[in-house]
Parts: sequence; C-alpha cells; structure tokens
Amino acid sequence: MDKTAKASVAVWMVAQLVCIVVFWGEPQYSDANTYQTFAYDCYSKGMWYPMEEHLYEAFIFNPGYVNFLVLQLHIFGTFLYNGIIGLVLNIILLLAVRTIVGSLVGERARQWATIFFCLLSSNWFFVVLTLTDLLYATLLFLSLVLIQKRCGLLLLSALLMCYANYTRPLFVVFVIPILLYMLYRRFGWGRIATYLGSYAVFTALLTLAVLNNTAARGTAGGTTLGFNLAMGANDKMNGTMNHAVFEEGNYGYVEGPMTVYDRDAFWRAGAIEWIKGHCPKYLLYAPVKLFRLWWGDYYPYGPLYGEQMMNEHTTKADAIWRAVRVVAFSLVYYVVMVLFALALWKLRRRLLGYWGIFLIPVVLGSAMHMVLYGAPRYHYPYMPIVIMYASMAALMLEKKTHLIKNME
Repeated sequence: MDKTAKASVAVWMVAQLVCIVVFWGEPQYSDANTYQTFAYDCYSKGMWYPMEEHLYEAFIFNPGYVNFLVLQLHIFGTFLYNGIIGLVLNIILLLAVRTIVGSLVGERARQWATIFFCLLSSNWFFVVLTLTDLLYATLLFLSLVLIQKRCGLLLLSALLMCYANYTRPLFVVFVIPILLYMLYRRFGWGRIATYLGSYAVFTALLTLAVLNNTAARGTAGGTTLGFNLAMGANDKMNGTMNHAVFEEGNYGYVEGPMTVYDRDAFWRAGAIEWIKGHCPKYLLYAPVKLFRLWWGDYYPYGPLYGEQMMNEHTTKADAIWRAVRVVAFSLVYYVVMVLFALALWKLRRRLLGYWGIFLIPVVLGSAMHMVLYGAPRYHYPYMPIVIMYASMAALMLEKKTHLIKNME
C-alpha cells in the first residue's frame, strides 16, 4: 500500500506538470476567463474588485478569488504562473486531506485516500485553472486541520475559514459539523466561543477592509444568489446552468441600468414568485439537479477548451462523443462514488452518531444545489469527504475494519 500510494503521488505530480506545460499561456474560457477579465481590469487601474463599473454588471462574482488574482498580477504582472501556484495549493490540499483522514480514520485509510485523491482527473487539471475551487478547498481543509484544542491554532483556523468564505460563501455548510465535532471531542465552551468569536471578528475586519478599499456596498461578498436561484426556477430550466430566464420575455430579463444589489433582489423576488406558482415542477426538478451535481468528474474540460460538454450539442453523434469523454474523465470518480455509497450502507446505523458528523456538508451542499441548480464542478469542495468515506469502504472490503478508529 505504501508503494502504491507513493506511485499515485508520482503519477499525480507528473500529470500536473504536464498540464502546466501544455496549457502554459493558453486562454481560458467560461468563469475562468471572467475572473481573469475582472482581475486585469482592476489591476490596470490600480484598484481592487469590485470597482464602481462592476456594480452594473450582472453580479459581483466571488470577490475573494478575483482579488487573489489581482494580487497575482501585482506580484508577477501576469497569470502565467497560476499553474505553479495551483500546484503548491494542490500539494497543501493533499497534505491536509491526508492529515484529516489519518487522524479521523487511520493510517491505512490515509494511504487509500492518497491514491483516490491523486488518481482523480479533476485533481490534475485544476492546477492550471483560474477558478475559485482549488483556492477555496485548500483554505477550507487547511482550516479544518487546525481545529485543535490549542487556542492559537483555533484563531488561525478561523482566519483561514474567514478568507475561504470570502472566496466562496460556504461556511454555513461547514459550521454545524465543526461545532458538533468540537462538542464530541470535548473542546469545551471556551474554545468553541474562541473559534466562533474570532471568526466573527475576522469577518468584520475583512468586511471593513473591503468596504473601505472597493466599491462594494454593505457587504464584502458576492451577489450571485438571485442569479443562481433564477436559473433553477423558471419555465425553461433543465436542472443545470441555463441562461434562458434572463432573455427578453422572461421574468429574469433586466431592462435598463440596475446595480448588482438591485438585480440580486429583483431575481430573488422573481424566482420566489415563480416557485410559488410552479411548486410541483420545482420539486420534481430537485432530483435532476442532484444528478447534475454528482454525475461526472469532467468539469475542468470546459474552461480549458471552451466547451460546455453536455449542456449543448448540435447532433446526436456530438452528444455521444461528449458523453464518452465524460465517462473517460470520470472512471476513477465512479469507483470512488461506488465505494462512498458502500461505506454509507455499511455505516448506516453509525451515521446517526459520530460518523454522520462529517457527512453533513455533503448533505447540506447537495440540498443547496437542489434549491439552485446542479453542475458537477460544485461537488468539488465535498470530494475530500467523499474520499474519506471511500477509503473506509476500501478497508471494509479488505476486511480490515479493525483499523478504523472510533468503530465501537
């Protein structure tokens, strides 16, 4: 196992280096290109995101990540080194995942987790993408590693979690399991208060800094909730990204100038009204959104090649070829997902106790996308948790359940 784990790390490192070389200087598409455009606009004018002109775009788009790209431009003057930065982040993420799985489950599970993490194709390609996911996941899981009984580590954990939430606002998905874990491990109310209090203070300071140095108003974060809710609640919805609701003649169409804050409120109100009038259809699409969230591991392909692989196609042959590519990208992912399901079945009674704590973000994240819309890229922050359970299933298949901690 140790040799296999080391071999998987070697394959993973080579694959990432190949991706960095192949895509060095190549243009990116979709959200990756949008982030670059916003960042370069701010850098060229010596400002941080958002600027006043961005308040009349569709929305403020994950400002924590855009400003991370602005910082890259201030240091390097180019995005060319993003792949190297991504490689460093991915190494830190792997070390964090290994630490968490080893601590919670055991050494042999740590080795299985390493193998699964390194062989997932998405973990090869993400290093070169200018997308929020890798930075967010690295900050998140490094923050989780630091949830220890030492107050200094708790402060650092809260700081990392604060910026992670500024990058992608998912703290609400993780705070419940964090608190349950701290209660289970008997951190004591003082340490819990220290963690939550320091997180609140860091968030307040970050908000103050953003409001004083950008054109943001009232809040430091993005304004994408209304946009995302509207895409998942309209007559032409298909369960995933679909901009038809924003076209003329639909309730999401905006005529004339409107700030991002007004647009967000407008789209939220429109979506809520639509849901009230079409509740059965909205509920029937929830499983479709869930399927769209988890059905493949191919999502880095679009930003690198300019294709939305399965959302649009012109011929049946084109759709079949795209499906083949999805499956090819996702083979290891499907193995991991089968093992994840097996672990949940084997642990079914224990999921109401300790082993259910770590599943909560997966459940809440899935529920969130059943409300909004589903797209495979958005399961990425939950994959280390899925990998942990898959590693437990691998031990069960090896009949080495005794190596799993806390199985009493």
